[in-house]
Amino acid sequence: TINAIYSDIGGNLFDPFNGKKDLNNGLIEFIGDPATRIQEDYLRILRYIRFFLGYSKNQHNKNTVKIIKQNLSGLKKVSKERQLQELKKIIFTENFNKINSDKDSKEIFLLIFPELKHLNKINKLDNLSINILKKKSFAFILSLLLIDKTDDCDYFIYKYNLSNKEKDKINLLNSIFSEDPKKDFFSKENLSKILLKNGRENLIDILDYKILITKKNREYFIDLKKYFIDFEIPVMPINAKELID
Repeated sequence: TINAIYSDIGGNLFDPFNGKKDLNNGLIEFIGDPATRIQEDYLRILRYIRFFLGYSKNQHNKNTVKIIKQNLSGLKKVSKERQLQELKKIIFTENFNKINSDKDSKEIFLLIFPELKHLNKINKLDNLSINILKKKSFAFILSLLLIDKTDDCDYFIYKYNLSNKEKDKINLLNSIFSEDPKKDFFSKENLSKILLKNGRENLIDILDYKILITKKNREYFIDLKKYFIDFEIPVMPINAKELID
């Protein structure tokens, strides 16, 4: 109902299903029969999760949850591109981390995206971690939820039509963090090589990932990040034209 509030060019509100009242009360309900609405477009299952995380002030309607679970197989009829677009909106919902304390939303989410099982990594974050994540890309957050010692990361990339840049980002982080990095990996010498090869943005992502998953020695990695933010990349003093001359 909250997604069926309209306005004309003059700002006059049209609210045929009392969506404004439901929005004020934090009530997330389908218009009419939930099964009928879902079967018209199965992507509404994901929209329900997004709206619930973003706006709900109440518990789930148990009958609605039951109907959603009964219709999950219908998402096979929805293109992976549309599912991915909706997943992106869910992940960037301001209250996305609320999913860890919402049993029903979390269960439905993981039934649809079982590879994204590391939701605990965004549970009860401190202010530093929250501020880091606010500035991160979709691919970075996917990496945080995906990467472990299984092949789920590779499977997710195969399953969904990610852009080449997103694939490269996830693959880079996966190549480093799917196993425990060697002790000297985070030396300034080695990180300087990564900076020159992969660019500053990717290096900062590597350090931010480490900060987010690390409980010990965080200050060391925070200092490394500050160092490489200001690090001046050396420029070759001789260019091709000079060599030709």
